[in-house]
Formats: sequence, structure tokens, C-alpha cells
Amino acid sequence: MVEELLQWRPQDVEEIFAEEAWASAYASTSPACKDRLHTSSLHYVVGDELASMSCQQAPNQVLALVRKRTPAIAVASADQITLALDAIRDPGNLGTILRTADWFGIQHVVCSLDTAELYNPKVVQATMGSIFRLSVAYVDLAVWLQGLQGLPVYCTGLQGESIRSLSPLAEGVLLIGNEARGVSENLRVLATHQITIPRYGHAESLNASVAAGILLAHCGNG
Repeated sequence: MVEELLQWRPQDVEEIFAEEAWASAYASTSPACKDRLHTSSLHYVVGDELASMSCQQAPNQVLALVRKRTPAIAVASADQITLALDAIRDPGNLGTILRTADWFGIQHVVCSLDTAELYNPKVVQATMGSIFRLSVAYVDLAVWLQGLQGLPVYCTGLQGESIRSLSPLAEGVLLIGNEARGVSENLRVLATHQITIPRYGHAESLNASVAAGILLAHCGNG
């Protein structure tokens, strides 16, 4: 993740704490890598020191101190899919959803105010670097959805039109609900389309991040 950070957001890196073996290996990858590393304040540490600084039980050679980004502005526009998340509470789920969104070329994610915090360590870890590329905003989703003009809003749930019967989604908002109760009713009524992933077995529901992956695979971005 630190290597991705140095590739995508080197300007935000305040300090790097690394074992010498990692720094030497990274710097030798290319001249550009060496330059990015040396533009940051690099401190050599040993394993015990790294362990005392990290929230991970087994930290892997390097840590970085990074400035948080300015809070993003919620965006939904024509010719692209924006992912909206309603009360995704589990940090691991949120991080996995962000990583999956990045895989499928989604650029903008809009979260309800009661979604897990973006910089929760478990969220950051689960994104595996995707957090450095995505624009993630937190808003009152009901107010934000009401302000959209002319864009389709696809609400996911157990009822609705099968995603298999639809053409690839090319624009609009894809709304994913809470792990336990799905999309809130006050948001569901604002949607223009109700969609579902067809069930062939007997499982009661899908994990939110798995559902997001299946639906994003059906988007034009992917």
C-alpha cells in the first residue's frame, strides 16, 4: 500500500518509517521510485520499532504518515456510474467495496453519514490502495438523491427487476444498502429503478461487498 501511495499521492506523504531492506528494494525498482522515496522524510527502523508503531499485529516492513485528503464533493454525472452506499457499517465491507469499485473503474463513491468512517484502519487496509484513487464523499443521501436531475437511480434489494435482464448500466447512481436491512425505505422511494440479483439457491441474502461486485460487473464502467 505504501508503494501505491508513493505512486498515486506522493505529495501527501509526510514521513515514511521503513526497514532498510524495503527502502533499498523499492528504490532499486526504477529511478522514478527512488526519486519519490527521497522526496519524503524517510526514517530507517527495525522490526521491533515498527511493531510498536503499527496497529497491525505483524507490520510488513514499512509505515507512512499521510495527510488526509480534503473531503470530496458528492458527484453524479452523465456517462458514468456513481456508487452510493447506505449505512455500510462494517469497515471490512466498506474497504472491500471501495477496492471492487476501483477494479471496475468507478471514480466516485457517495456514502451516507452513518457509513463506516473512511479512515478507519480496517477500511484503509481492506482497500489495498484503492483509497488513494477514489473520490469518497459523505452526505445526507436522501437530500443528495433528491437533488439529482434526470439521472437514473438503481436501488438494490431482494425485489425488483433481475440485473440479468437489463442492458449494462451506463450512467446514474447504483445504491447499495445496509448489510442487515438493505436500502432504507426513505431512500428506496427516491429510486427510479428497483433491481435485484436473482437467487437460485436458499441463502437468505448476499454480503454487501459481494453484491456490490456482482452489480458493478454489470456496469458500463467495467
